[in-house]
Amino acid sequence: GEYGNKTSFITDAGREFMNNSSDIKIANALFLNQIKKYQLWNPTIDEKYKDYKVRPYYLLLDVLLRLDNYFSKIEYVLFITKIKSHQEIELIKQIELIKHFRGLNPEDQKKYVTEIMELDKRKFKKRTRTNFERLIDSAPKEIACYGYGGIIEQGQGRYVGNYVLSDKLKAENELKLFSDSMRFIEFKDKLSWISHLGSLEGISLESIIEMYLDSGM
Repeated sequence: GEYGNKTSFITDAGREFMNNSSDIKIANALFLNQIKKYQLWNPTIDEKYKDYKVRPYYLLLDVLLRLDNYFSKIEYVLFITKIKSHQEIELIKQIELIKHFRGLNPEDQKKYVTEIMELDKRKFKKRTRTNFERLIDSAPKEIACYGYGGIIEQGQGRYVGNYVLSDKLKAENELKLFSDSMRFIEFKDKLSWISHLGSLEGISLESIIEMYLDSGM
């Protein structure tokens, strides 16, 4: 991180990464702990997304449990990225849209996407790419990051091209822990956000490793 006077600093998590970079188990445990804390919005993101109050790791688990344990990349782009909070009404709205989209035949699904892209082009004429094109490119990286931990995997067989739950029970347990202590913090600046994300919050490295091993990775 960096203080207001441009002096750099190393967070607790960063220090542990440096000290244990050669131990893949510890490094992965630390990374998973950071992913679970990550939230949208935060001060490193454009102000236009400030009405988002989402913890992506837990949001993806919640969505998967509501959608027969899978979603597609297109569903992620069209609907899941539009979920702005963990409130039930917000989740139900997009879940119902996904179910409706799944009920369309392949040709009508293509038409749906085309119409959205055309609307984007008409509304934002100076853009070189539509929002859909931008998100469809970044989706695999985002899902791989937010879904880190082994509970979400790329589908095989009839689920090729989708993202699936590898362990429904673990997903339910993770979501319960989150629901019991759900919080979203408003950060005034980048420094406070980075300090929070980089803090181990009094959790010992041993406990972080134990939680990582419990995740099944």
